[in-house]
Amino acid sequence: MIRKIFIAFVTSFSFSAVQAQTTQEQSGADLIVFNAKIFTASQAQPEASALAVKQGRIYSVGSDVDILGLKDSKTEIIDARSRRLISRAEALKLFTSGAAWFMNAEAELGIIAPGNLADFAVLDRDYFAVPEDQIKSISSVLTVMDGKVVLGAQDYSALSPRLPEILPAWSPVKYFGSYHGEK
Repeated sequence: MIRKIFIAFVTSFSFSAVQAQTTQEQSGADLIVFNAKIFTASQAQPEASALAVKQGRIYSVGSDVDILGLKDSKTEIIDARSRRLISRAEALKLFTSGAAWFMNAEAELGIIAPGNLADFAVLDRDYFAVPEDQIKSISSVLTVMDGKVVLGAQDYSALSPRLPEILPAWSPVKYFGSYHGEK
């Protein structure tokens, strides 16, 4: 029994040492996220609890102990508090094809493909390129539903359909505008 535990310890220690050797060739991480639930999509290690980022790229994924060992005095440390981490691509997939799956409408919604409904948007900035704190301020400059333009802004404002007359006639929106300033 003791021999089996020792072999398991030596095996896991040597794996950690190899991983640490490859990651310690660089100076400390710029950012470490630990205490997380991370789906890696790797068959070798499908789940992890921490990751280290250096120069805008993930350079190590593993256990809290292994990854926290990569910090230095300049490393920003974030405790995810046992929350799930997902990438931007995974978030987009959940809001598009994931939502279509949930509604049992994958045959017509969720992806831009021949035969699917012509519902899509053109965004004012690249979702995959903007800094994370700017994602919430991305807006549509062109929205198409059922193959018809329902919103056009900026360069596409000429395509925007005319809004119907404000009813009832006594509505304050008609005189003072809406929350977004339209009258």
